[in-house]
Amino acid sequence: MIVIHNYCHFQQGFKLENEESFNSENVWVFLSHLQSGNLKSIFTAVFAFLGHFGVQLFIFFSAYGLAIKFSRRKESVCDFVLRRLKKIYFLLGFAILFWIIFTLSLGTVLYPKSVVYITFLLASTISNFTNVYLFKIFSGPYWFFGLIIQLYLLFPIFYKFLKRFNMKSLWIPFLLVYLLIMPLHYFTAQNTFSLFGNVFGHLPEVFLGIAMAQKQFKSFSKGVVFLSALIFAGSQFFEFLFPFSFLCVTILLIQGISWLEENSNSFLKKFVLYTGTISMILFIVNGPLRSHPLFSIENQELRFVRILIFLPILFVLSHLLFKIYSFLTAKLKI
Repeated sequence: MIVIHNYCHFQQGFKLENEESFNSENVWVFLSHLQSGNLKSIFTAVFAFLGHFGVQLFIFFSAYGLAIKFSRRKESVCDFVLRRLKKIYFLLGFAILFWIIFTLSLGTVLYPKSVVYITFLLASTISNFTNVYLFKIFSGPYWFFGLIIQLYLLFPIFYKFLKRFNMKSLWIPFLLVYLLIMPLHYFTAQNTFSLFGNVFGHLPEVFLGIAMAQKQFKSFSKGVVFLSALIFAGSQFFEFLFPFSFLCVTILLIQGISWLEENSNSFLKKFVLYTGTISMILFIVNGPLRSHPLFSIENQELRFVRILIFLPILFVLSHLLFKIYSFLTAKLKI
C-alpha cells in the first residue's frame, strides 16, 4: 500500500491524500477519477488517495509487537527501550547511507553540513513537529523514523497507562486522547505545527495496538466495523471527523488482514510474510528510487507502465540490501 502510494501520488494531479492535513476537495477529485472509466487513472487515484493508510498498520503492529515483547521481557524498562533505540538508529544510519550513495549516483551535489543538519533534525525528531521539514528530510517517507523513535521512548508510559483499564473501561483512554487531539488539530491547521507527523497525533492507533495485545483480542464486532466504515467515509468529507479517520481505517484494515489470512493460498501468504520481513528496507529504498529519472517523469501513461519496472527493481534491490543489513546487525550484535 505504502510503496505504490509513494509512487502514485508523486504524479502531478494525484496528490490526493488527507494525511498530514485535510482538504475536502481531495475526495471529490478522487471520486471523479473513479468515475472516469480510465483504468490507469482509477488505479493511480486509489493508491494515491488510500495507500498511505498502510502507515497506520506500521504504527499499530509496532505498538502491538512492542506490547507483546514488553510483557515477556527479562530486562529493565530502560534496557528494553535502549535496545530498540539502538536498532532504529542503526537502521536510520543505514538508510541515510543508502540515500547518500543513491543521490550521488544521480550526479547530485551534496553538502556535508546540510546532511549533518537534516540528520540531526530527523534523529532528534524535531522535523516531525513542523510541516516545514516533515516530508523534506532526505526522502519523504523517512519522516516515519522520527515517529517510531518517539514511540520507543514513550512506549513504557503508554503501556502502564493502558494497563489500568479493563475491557469495559477501555473507551476512557481513547476519549481522553481525542479530547487532546481534536482541539490540537484545529490549532495546527492554522500554522506549521505537525500533529499527525508525530506519535501524539496517532496515539489512538498506538493505544489500539497495546490494548489488543494486553486484552488478547484480535477482531471486532460487526457493529464496530460498520461504524468504523461509516466514520471513515465521512472523515474524508467533513473535517470534524478527520482525526478519527486513522483509528477507523486501522480497524478496517485489521479485519481485512484477518479475512486475507483466512482466504489466501500458500503462495500469497509466503509473499506477504516475505514482504513483511523486508518491509523496513522497502520503506528505505522506495522513496529515493521513485526520484530516479526513469520513474519521476510527468507523463501519466509512462509512469503507469513503468511501475511494472519499478516494483521488481525495488524488491530485488531491497532483498540484496536486507541481506547486507542482516549481516551487519548480526556481526555488530545490534
